[in-house]
Amino acid sequence: MASILVSGCGSTPSTSTSTATPTATPDSPAEAHEQLRACITNLKNLATAYEIYSSDFQNRYPDLPSKVTPNYLKVLPACPTNNQAYRIESTGATPPDGYTFWCQGRHADLAPEYPRYTWFQGVIERP
Repeated sequence: MASILVSGCGSTPSTSTSTATPTATPDSPAEAHEQLRACITNLKNLATAYEIYSSDFQNRYPDLPSKVTPNYLKVLPACPTNNQAYRIESTGATPPDGYTFWCQGRHADLAPEYPRYTWFQGVIERP
């Protein structure tokens, strides 16, 4: 298994028009909830890009996250709590046949490295 950082920062394209800079410590429970939802949305968008890529490349996932930009994502996402890149672990052969993404940010009431997204389970919020 190979584990790498997503090379890039920014946010995935979204319909939100918010321009507020995310903070590591939310001011309210509502803000913490919104950051968690945004993080999960980023993970889902990244997974969608990987899945579309795999349909174009004989059911194999990209060996480097940068291969999904700009054709499948404009930019690679980062966690809204701290603007850090998501970690990616590829599994299987080369090119990979599975993946896990996880957050390096810190979300209230969640264990470190959560939420996660795996190619076979989808979103996992708790261990």
